[in-house]
Amino acid sequence: MQTERPVVLLHGLGRSHRSMARMGRFLRQHGRRTLARTYPSRRLPVGELAETVAGWIGQEFGHEPVEAVTHSLGGILVRHMADRVRFGRVVMLAPPNRGSELATKLRDFGPFSLLFGPERPNDGTVAVDETPLPGMAAWGTIPASHTFIMDHPAAQAWTLRFLRDGVFPQPLDAGASEAGSSSARNG
Repeated sequence: MQTERPVVLLHGLGRSHRSMARMGRFLRQHGRRTLARTYPSRRLPVGELAETVAGWIGQEFGHEPVEAVTHSLGGILVRHMADRVRFGRVVMLAPPNRGSELATKLRDFGPFSLLFGPERPNDGTVAVDETPLPGMAAWGTIPASHTFIMDHPAAQAWTLRFLRDGVFPQPLDAGASEAGSSSARNG
């Protein structure tokens, strides 16, 4: 069993640290130390966001290795911070690792939230097949929407299990119209 490293919680686009509050509370109830701060996800490009967040992590933990639990854009930030922050295990909830077809198609059109996601299995925002990355330690789907996947009990249980043991529990059968995905890597 590895040392219990602090866990950085990174929210998605247009959200705040409060969107990760239930996940943070769950992890703290299981003995994990967490850090969650709001970053200006709509005002800065990804590279600048990554520099800002990496600075906060450095101020809080120095060069100490940290783990991360991310939602959507937060997973992209981790990938951009990999050379500045010593990440151990990382759990990405609904990460648009291969871009989001829906976001790409709708970036120039009206209210994003009023439209439906692509027809292939998705969480309403990101298609399931847009989430995996080569070299992941684990991957699976959970019957949850993109917006609230971090609050789903299965997502919380999977996250804790991966942070502790480096594996997800037996995959769930998504079997629903909404299927958020989780991916994880060992650092």
